[in-house]
Amino acid sequence: MLNLILAGVWLGLALLAFAQPHLNPGGQEWVIPVFDWVIPVSWAALAFFAYNLIRWAASQRHQSTTKPRPRPAETRIKSSDPQWDFSSQPPADESK
Repeated sequence: MLNLILAGVWLGLALLAFAQPHLNPGGQEWVIPVFDWVIPVSWAALAFFAYNLIRWAASQRHQSTTKPRPRPAETRIKSSDPQWDFSSQPPADESK
């Protein structure tokens, strides 16, 4: 679920970064300087959107293919000491 939320956040940022030159003509473009390269924020955000969407789809596929293990019918541990057996009714009060 977190990957789907993050994909939505990245998609929103990518759309905003793609629309920014149209909303603010003549404004500064959003870029990430990496050594001699200039990476536009819009394309980086779109890449993160795709990454998170793929991760979400893979986790959904994994959850649908894994089957829960059947539990044994009797999971309680039998106690050999009757003092610790609380499954039966308490003894009747003899002081009455």
